[in-house]
Amino acid sequence: MPDVVGVYVSVLPDGRTPCLKVMLARKRPESARKIPRSIEGYPVVVEVTGEIRALDNPPGERGHRP
Repeated sequence: MPDVVGVYVSVLPDGRTPCLKVMLARKRPESARKIPRSIEGYPVVVEVTGEIRALDNPPGERGHRP
């Protein structure tokens, strides 16, 4: 789906109700309209995060960046 850059499991502001969060690269009404309000009974929350890109390791460095 265009503009979707990620999905994760979270909780609603009440701190108890599980939900799915959909991250969008940009705020566009047509993208948000295509995302369901719930999936299998779990509420879906849309948030705009911008583009997400992996960080490069500096030359000669191995492993993960913190």
